[in-house]
Amino acid sequence: MKLLFTQTAPIALVLSATLLGSSPLARADSSDYQLSLSPHWSDSASPNAETPPLQQNESDAAQSVILFDAATTAPAPDAKTTPPSDKLQLTFELPLWFSGLNGTVGVRGFTAPANACFSQILQNTDSVIGLGGRIEADYKRWIFYGSGFYMKLTKDDVSIRRASVNFIAELAIADAGILYQVGQWSLPGKGDGTYPMLTLDAGAAARYMHVRMELNTKRGLSRETNEDWVDPLFAGQVALDLDKHWQFLTRGDVGGGVDAYLTWSVGMFIVYQFKFCPTVSGIAKVGYECMSEDYANGEGNQKFTWNEILHGPLISFAVEF
Repeated sequence: MKLLFTQTAPIALVLSATLLGSSPLARADSSDYQLSLSPHWSDSASPNAETPPLQQNESDAAQSVILFDAATTAPAPDAKTTPPSDKLQLTFELPLWFSGLNGTVGVRGFTAPANACFSQILQNTDSVIGLGGRIEADYKRWIFYGSGFYMKLTKDDVSIRRASVNFIAELAIADAGILYQVGQWSLPGKGDGTYPMLTLDAGAAARYMHVRMELNTKRGLSRETNEDWVDPLFAGQVALDLDKHWQFLTRGDVGGGVDAYLTWSVGMFIVYQFKFCPTVSGIAKVGYECMSEDYANGEGNQKFTWNEILHGPLISFAVEF
């Protein structure tokens, strides 16, 4: 058997194995084989070079020639980005938001500062932490999402006009929006070139706010009102995938000008993803989120004011199909 390896470079190797005897199966002794390894100039490199003559009994042996041409070998593709999936992915998330508040509230002409951390709010047994839900649908470069929160915040002994009042606020918050993957970039780092990966999504959204608020004095006077408003938002998020499990996620939006003077929110999270089975993933998230609303409506004794920043740690668990 003769194996000839040729490349575009001028040097080639000729490997010949010759079976002696009139028949290739006549003898089985290893001494009946001859193995020679000799340098050989390919015809393309030296037209005048002569190939060493073959032995006479090679005509009776089985022969094969395998040519390897490096010039025709396709290079391995570089891993740049992960292409968007053509499969629709659904994510259902259940978050808990341990929110405090800082700012100013006003009901029917009564205006008071309302500042409390989550631990102070939790001391009131009728307070409710932020219970919410989020649904997200990912298709190719598009993300459609909707989320909502309900919370009840209570703070006693709020100072107002040399008196103290009890502050109660019930909030319902709903967001909906659409994001588009602006870009995805593979960053320098260890690994196979896929991680770390940076992804930027941007789009538009809207926020609905419902606030029922009470200010109750120790003399038995009570002021209560309800307000609803909606504002458009510019929304976006940046995700840094460290590997197939860990991710840093920053999400935010800003808007207003329709009902509220200004509204914005921002959250920063550490995300861990794992597999329940090949088609179902679990996602655990922990971080900190802030949301601000600067809204006022009415005049004089009918004026309603909600100029507050809600902020606190957030944890959530999600399932992705």
